[in-house]
Amino acid sequence: PSVDEVIAASVKLFQTDDSMAFPLMDLFVTLCSRNKGEDRPKIVSYLIQQLKLVQHDFSKDTGALTMIPHILALVL
Repeated sequence: PSVDEVIAASVKLFQTDDSMAFPLMDLFVTLCSRNKGEDRPKIVSYLIQQLKLVQHDFSKDTGALTMIPHILALVL
């Protein structure tokens, strides 16, 4: 699968199961590190876009809101 498909599936997986947070973070870091970081800009852009789409209603689950910035910090 393409990197785009892996990223999209990973974010959907996290949104359905918080316990996947650490394995998914490892996956994103690995994707950003392979091939001398050629996929890093694509991954960072995708994560920033997802962060913009997260509902900012803190009465609901904030897992994605906390996971995405954490992954961004790791891959940058």
